[in-house]
Amino acid sequence: MKDNINVAIRIRPQTEKEETSFASSSSAFSWAINENTISQVTKTDSKAYLGTSYTFDKVYNQDSKTHEIYYGAVDDIVKSAMNGINATVFAYGQTSSGKTHTMYGKSNEAGIINLAIREVFDHIEKNNRRQFIVRMSYLEIYNEIVSDLLDPNRKNLKISENANASSLTHLILFTSL
Repeated sequence: MKDNINVAIRIRPQTEKEETSFASSSSAFSWAINENTISQVTKTDSKAYLGTSYTFDKVYNQDSKTHEIYYGAVDDIVKSAMNGINATVFAYGQTSSGKTHTMYGKSNEAGIINLAIREVFDHIEKNNRRQFIVRMSYLEIYNEIVSDLLDPNRKNLKISENANASSLTHLILFTSL
């Protein structure tokens, strides 16, 4: 893994309603992508203007497939984890921004989680002379409530600071696979 933190974003496809709104409205906005930068495109009276821009490590457009995102932004993280380095991948965004679609996928397109688990077990199969213990947690933080999505009870998990207040200690149970 090259860097400690990488930020990749995926632009969610516009709904039909959003597309219609942009085409017919005298003032609406969408996004323009230029490599790893996105810019707000504001439309006023049949003219489009580039507005505020944001730069990330990777930007995926609305046509990107989840496997492209996995191999471009997540694959190295999973490989590092298989070499003993702690790793975290998480999706962040407002409601309906595409987090669940990206992480879970759908019947015809595997999500990030499925692709990562597949890679972990492929690695184990290829290295069958070693012994592995696979543990994972799958958390959701919503309205400051932390839930383990692998726990059927989905109780609110507590997060507390340690004695010197320098780091957070998570009281999370890992599920062995």
